[in-house]
Amino acid sequence: MVPESRLESTEHGLVPKGDGWFVLNASEARWLHRPGRSAICEFEGAFEGEQDFLQLGINLSVLDPGVPMAMYHWEANQEDFLVLAGEALLIIEGEERQLRRAAVRHGAGVEQETTDAKQAYAGLRSREPSRYREGWLGSSA
Repeated sequence: MVPESRLESTEHGLVPKGDGWFVLNASEARWLHRPGRSAICEFEGAFEGEQDFLQLGINLSVLDPGVPMAMYHWEANQEDFLVLAGEALLIIEGEERQLRRAAVRHGAGVEQETTDAKQAYAGLRSREPSRYREGWLGSSA
């Protein structure tokens, strides 16, 4: 059984310490910020002794207009971005790409914002019980 990581209270918010799983709301977590830089909530591994995910990095960045999220640097693995509000400019391999909320045009959003899940999913068929289908997790499990 995987242990639960301890959440340590700091003057700037909660931080996971030690190996294991944890549940941490972004509004209760420690954030990092400096004027002229993005505000970032690193859920893991920002400082020595903190929980670190070996194959996955998860963080939230809040950008003010004109403020870069990061400086370009090479990544060995896949890197993904999800824009929740506003838009951003991604520069990758010397090419510029606009990132913005566009879920509706891809069939993954609602025309009118709602907090009612039944309303949000009203146009979709309900999921049904099923066995695992080979390939869902990428390789044989």
